[in-house]
Amino acid sequence: MDRTERREHDGGFTGAVVRRVAGAAESGSTGSRHLHKGFGDSLALAFELAVTPAVFAGLGWMLDRRLGTSPLFLVVFFVVVFAYLAWKQFVRYDADMNAQHDKLFGRRDEPPGPAPGKLP
Repeated sequence: MDRTERREHDGGFTGAVVRRVAGAAESGSTGSRHLHKGFGDSLALAFELAVTPAVFAGLGWMLDRRLGTSPLFLVVFFVVVFAYLAWKQFVRYDADMNAQHDKLFGRRDEPPGPAPGKLP
């Protein structure tokens, strides 16, 4: 019997710690995978929110320089792109939350009344 088996066989505190650490290591692989996926998704979102408006603002600045319209296109491109990205993230978040709700509590019933887009 090697050291680890002896510790696991021991019914005392050390055996309980070894079993607990071993169980956490086994279940940690899935949790770790989700953690890394969440970190990667967050980094991609941060990059998208920072770089995309900057690229379009740069294109607006170049267009402003060529047309002599000061910061007009720079501001317009930046605001439009940032508003689009904010809207896109809101829609994605809402869809994810609805999917989580449906996963936990089952599908929601449709509200009473006519279907959306249909006249009574």
